[in-house]
Amino acid sequence: MVKKINCLLPVIEKTFSHSYYGCIDQCEFATDINFKNREDLSIFYKTLVETSFFTFSSSDIYSFFGRNVSRIYNFTKGEIVSDLRHRYQGYRIKFKINNNQVKMYDKGNNLRIEVTINNPQDFKILKTKEKVEGGKLVQTKKWLPMGKSIANLYRYVEISRSITKRYIEALPEIDMDKVPNKEIEAISETKEMNGRKHSGFNLLSKETTRLFRAITSGDFLINGFDNKGIRTRIYENSDSPQIINKTTRMLSKLKAHGIIKKVPKKNRYYLTTRGRSITNAVLLFVGKDLLNSS
Repeated sequence: MVKKINCLLPVIEKTFSHSYYGCIDQCEFATDINFKNREDLSIFYKTLVETSFFTFSSSDIYSFFGRNVSRIYNFTKGEIVSDLRHRYQGYRIKFKINNNQVKMYDKGNNLRIEVTINNPQDFKILKTKEKVEGGKLVQTKKWLPMGKSIANLYRYVEISRSITKRYIEALPEIDMDKVPNKEIEAISETKEMNGRKHSGFNLLSKETTRLFRAITSGDFLINGFDNKGIRTRIYENSDSPQIINKTTRMLSKLKAHGIIKKVPKKNRYYLTTRGRSITNAVLLFVGKDLLNSS
């Protein structure tokens, strides 16, 4: 191929005593799931994206890329990034670890799962090694970190196909008609905890919607949130004593209704399973879709 493209190849070979060396700087591998029309895909796609964003844990993301979850503590690098974007073409969700990523987005009437490998050394390839033993040349095979040589392209395909398969199999089941009505009604009523009464949530108010958007933010999925993290997302004058006290009362209210739980010995909170179900349902079905937030 190079000989057909570059007429100066003989000069290059003579000058540098070497020809071109093909390498893979970035590899993209996409799998499309086709629907008859875009409307069929649009019915459930936004819900699938949001549910996946909140459902997949760090262990799930590690497993997509073939990493042994039991050895996570041994990894010196490989920060997990979960990213959710709303663009004019549609919604895109991406999980990234050490410059390798898997993302899902809608394109026309296709649901596309795309794997991008920028750092192949995170994966292994079976290589033949030669060594001399007893005066004889012995060949042995060993799993080694994969390089960017174009000769490894077949292995890129194998790895990408495996990541895609794991990702698709892990996609959560969604039920568009399942809404926790009893749970939603419960948080609308007054709740008593430790001798103190906490009012219910007005699910139609903008303040409640902003609060639910804040506590369900993907930024808090791993480490949870505190008073400051929530109030800065809701109020402009977030450092005033009034706002600090108001946010403290809101957190107590959320805790009383079982939506959040306090981290032991820390002033941090995280969503409970019940809280995740309720907040997702409210944001999805009350007309305040989380994906349309800025």
